[in-house]
Amino acid sequence: AARRVFVLGAGTSAFLAGLMEHGLMAYHDNVQSLAFIGGPSHAARRLFNCGKGDLVIGIASRVMSTTPSNSRAVRQLAAHACSR
Repeated sequence: AARRVFVLGAGTSAFLAGLMEHGLMAYHDNVQSLAFIGGPSHAARRLFNCGKGDLVIGIASRVMSTTPSNSRAVRQLAAHACSR
């Protein structure tokens, strides 16, 4: 019932975000992977208009040593989107 579905992922989770987008596209006509292709600022710009009726799915994993900052960015962006 969501108006739009945003899937967040960074680092190793970016692949999973893309995979989830691919899978959900068969069931929803507006699914967008925000896999930090342009960095967290790109994802933040895409979420700027996020509002009531939108669904944000954040995927974060701690597989690699560089991932904690990516996980933190995913959590912060998801929390910001939920606060709107």
